[in-house]
Amino acid sequence: MVSATGTLPFPLDEARDKMTQIMQDLGAWVDGKDGIIGHIKCSLTSQTVATLSITLDEVQQKQTNVPGIPLTFVAIVFGIEPQDLRDEVESKLSAVVE
Repeated sequence: MVSATGTLPFPLDEARDKMTQIMQDLGAWVDGKDGIIGHIKCSLTSQTVATLSITLDEVQQKQTNVPGIPLTFVAIVFGIEPQDLRDEVESKLSAVVE
């Protein structure tokens, strides 16, 4: 099992596309090594902050997107040496994680 965390410096749609490709590539790598995927999963969190305030009779609203997409990643794989899996995951994530 390998787990990782980090921040992706992309909008959510782009982060989702990049992680989809990484996960597909990792799955193909595992298959090419005759490994068995138990579970490969990532979680991306998009954060928006909304602020509302009133001083007289009209509510003021502001909305800000917090930059960066926090990433949590885990790969549970059987039949592959743990260090080989760790190296492959780190290699793939290093291209997109800050």
